[in-house]
Amino acid sequence: VPDLTTLARMYLDKSFSLQERWMVTKMIYGAQSDKYDYHMVGFNEDTLTLFLNEVGFCNIERVGNFNLGFQDTSEMVYKGYFVSLNMA
Repeated sequence: VPDLTTLARMYLDKSFSLQERWMVTKMIYGAQSDKYDYHMVGFNEDTLTLFLNEVGFCNIERVGNFNLGFQDTSEMVYKGYFVSLNMA
């Protein structure tokens, strides 16, 4: 899940070029490269925790990674920013 707070900071970072801000835009909305590559909603830590609590999850905390044994975008770092909102 992309961290909307982090992505907003990145988008507003004056040191980012136009191409780098475009990359951040694709992280926010999905690259839209196929019919499945869209993000319909954005979350930050507070909003995702709220919704997870509402459906019965408890003791939710942010984690650095999920130790999946393979790399995916949950471990993505772009220009020094950790962009994923990993909650467990």
